[in-house]
Amino acid sequence: MKRLAVLVLATGCAADPDPAFHLHGVLRDPSAATTVIATAGQERAFATIDAHGDFDLTIAPGATWAIAFADPHAALVATWRANGLDALPVAAPGSLDLGELTIAGGYAVGATSVDDLGLANVDELGAHDDLALRTATPDADGDGVIDVVPPRIDLVADIVPTIGSRTATLDDLVRGTPIDGVALRGTGIIAGVSAESVTFEQPFWGTVDGPSTNVVPAGTPIGAPALRPGMLDGVATIGVVARPLHDVPSGRYVFGGTTFPRVLPPSDAALRAELFAPDVRLVPTDGQCVTDCSIAAIEVRWPDGVARASQLDLLTPQGYLGIAVPEAVSTSLPWARKPDRMAGMTTADLARITTAQLCYVAVTFSDRYGVRVTSTVANPACP
Repeated sequence: MKRLAVLVLATGCAADPDPAFHLHGVLRDPSAATTVIATAGQERAFATIDAHGDFDLTIAPGATWAIAFADPHAALVATWRANGLDALPVAAPGSLDLGELTIAGGYAVGATSVDDLGLANVDELGAHDDLALRTATPDADGDGVIDVVPPRIDLVADIVPTIGSRTATLDDLVRGTPIDGVALRGTGIIAGVSAESVTFEQPFWGTVDGPSTNVVPAGTPIGAPALRPGMLDGVATIGVVARPLHDVPSGRYVFGGTTFPRVLPPSDAALRAELFAPDVRLVPTDGQCVTDCSIAAIEVRWPDGVARASQLDLLTPQGYLGIAVPEAVSTSLPWARKPDRMAGMTTADLARITTAQLCYVAVTFSDRYGVRVTSTVANPACP
């Protein structure tokens, strides 16, 4: 989740109970579109555009919204853009007038400058907001009806923390050995839909046959075994893994009968420049222990000093543990606490688990692009 500082152009006074954010604008050509749709992840709001081109849209603060315009058949006509800004971060209740908008080249642009939007860090926002457009399409399944909830599509970067030229180990997490780098193993393109193939409009460099996997030409359907089923946040998904050192495809993604026309991932170089691993420490109950230790707590700290929420996933031969880490720069979680998710064991079993019994410790968070990053330290002794 993006946590960049944002100011709102007009906010309610302290006595104003309205918790929403109100967005107004007018299309110069009222016939260009009939509906305006705002999407932030799995959240969506839409409003009718009247005969004069006016629209008023109510959205919730605390998210970055991609704004799209649809025709009477629910097809995507354009997405909003202002001086390179492709999505609107809203931090607090209030209102904003986008002014008069002209649709041209697939974008709705107007005379309102980004300076008039009351946003802080505009250059930073514009450099990292393209991926917000991935779910902006009003009708991904092509049935002529605007999707009330957009189908899920995520990019997931799989990284491992490194120390010098080697991969970090679980003993490093016990000893608090400083992490000084990461290695990108692949980027998953994951959709919460049912399909037997995916097609990109750019070449795709995959991993199904390892580093020697042949490039898939643009427009060629990709099926099993490269396309694999999975789960993400409890949602059944399918997806492929893109190989590092090649850009993830941009543009139109077609998963069976579901189309995402405007997916704009960061380049491989830009993504790599952003990647880092959080500092994770397995605090031993015995301060002198350095290997195969009983655990007193897990600490998560963000080395850049930015508060983030994240998800801890741990696997042992006995079962799985999932822990939600609150948004903070640094968090210490007692090992004896009841996990948010648990399978194959009870809370009483936790006291008997040692660091050598952990198969992996993974932390998942969102980077500034909106890519879900999972940093994993694994135990090669696990089957």
